[in-house]
Amino acid sequence: MINSVLKNKNMGFSLFEVITSLAVISLVFMMLLSGLFFSNAANKKAHINQKIYRDERYINLYIQKQVLESEKIFFKNGTVYLRDLETPDLYYNYYTNSYGLVYRKKVKKDTLMDIGSGETSQFADSIQNFSLSLAPDNAIVLRYTLSYAGETIQREITIQHGKTVEER
Repeated sequence: MINSVLKNKNMGFSLFEVITSLAVISLVFMMLLSGLFFSNAANKKAHINQKIYRDERYINLYIQKQVLESEKIFFKNGTVYLRDLETPDLYYNYYTNSYGLVYRKKVKKDTLMDIGSGETSQFADSIQNFSLSLAPDNAIVLRYTLSYAGETIQREITIQHGKTVEER
């Protein structure tokens, strides 16, 4: 009798035991994969949020600095002209939006006419709308719409400055 019990134990696993162990292994594998997919989606979302934060911070701080550094702000034909930060004694800037890009254009300080070659530089990308305007109290109103990976973020910032605004 002992010999017959030992013989049965040496035969291996039953079909039920093999199927059960494969099912358990596949469940563990599926849980690992779902965790991997979730972490990848969270990583993409974090990357998008970082890009939005970085671009918003850059736009807001740059325009705010340019407004506060301007000794005088010009307003002509609905366009706001701010003092150029690179060559403040010679040039002013205005901004245009085209095909998701914002361009900074240099103009001569005295005439507000384009300087010709080298007047345009790319300021920001992934922007659907961008505008600078004057509020009734002469504050600068910055409006823009960022677009990343199907997300659209609209912002409106008012910059109080206390500078002289000259209409031309």
